[in-house]
Amino acid sequence: MSRSSINVVGPHTGRAMAPLATIDLVGWDVHKAIVDNVYANTEDEAHSSFRLPAFMERGINSGQLGDKTPKEGGFYRRGQKDGKAVEVFDPKTGSYQPLEKPTPVPFVEKMKPVQSRGPL
Repeated sequence: MSRSSINVVGPHTGRAMAPLATIDLVGWDVHKAIVDNVYANTEDEAHSSFRLPAFMERGINSGQLGDKTPKEGGFYRRGQKDGKAVEVFDPKTGSYQPLEKPTPVPFVEKMKPVQSRGPL
């Protein structure tokens, strides 16, 4: 997952918890059940996009369920050396890298003062 992807699906979504962190909280297995249900019950031009990504299937099969499995992790996990530093999963390599502070997105930075004034 690229650093820019983390910016897009991170705290700037306006949710109490970022979507990937929510998936880790409920568990990859629960997310799979939801996604499989949507996939099984839709028939439209976007149908193929509702399939669970192969990297998540592999992770679930190897016991990677998110917060339920702290050692295996999910999209995020606590550092295995000190238990504090957060690592982020890279689906391309199947490995974890230290989570670095995301590069600010100029438009988001510009809009932060507007958002603090009230509902848009």
